[in-house]
Amino acid sequence: MDPKKHSLRALAVALAIVFALAGCIWYVRSDIEKRTGEISQMRFAMQDREMSVAALARLQSDAEKANRYLPYVEQMRTTREQLLGFSTDIWFLARQAGFSGTPKFEEAGAPIVGDLQKTNFSLMLEGRGENANLGTFFELVEKSPYIVRFESVNVSREGAVVNISTEGYVISFK
Repeated sequence: MDPKKHSLRALAVALAIVFALAGCIWYVRSDIEKRTGEISQMRFAMQDREMSVAALARLQSDAEKANRYLPYVEQMRTTREQLLGFSTDIWFLARQAGFSGTPKFEEAGAPIVGDLQKTNFSLMLEGRGENANLGTFFELVEKSPYIVRFESVNVSREGAVVNISTEGYVISFK
């Protein structure tokens, strides 16, 4: 055999082996990258589950704490029947804040959302001199057992007379 052919054949076999090994290394490398990505995703999923379990445990703990306050919250909720005294109570609060006149209510039930009932009202008050204090009135309403939202407040002054026109709603529960 010719040494030239023999060396070319040996070189070809060596190159084939090198290409085969390079192909194997490339395949193993891509497989390792793929598996590394899968492992990272699984690790992220496990961390997410661990965080979810920890959050659920905290929520259950908080729920147990909150259940102790549930009877107090139930007592503070205004029922539809208790709302019958709303106009009298607002009139009394207005008198405490220095307003005279009779509040006029145009009560109308708004749509029910779940257990909540919104009852719309409009209120006309009149105060004289320095005795009428709108801030005190709002403070008294805020401290009252009712959940009231004033949507508009119009104040006008004619000399010593202060006229207040408000619209809003009060929330009650079934």
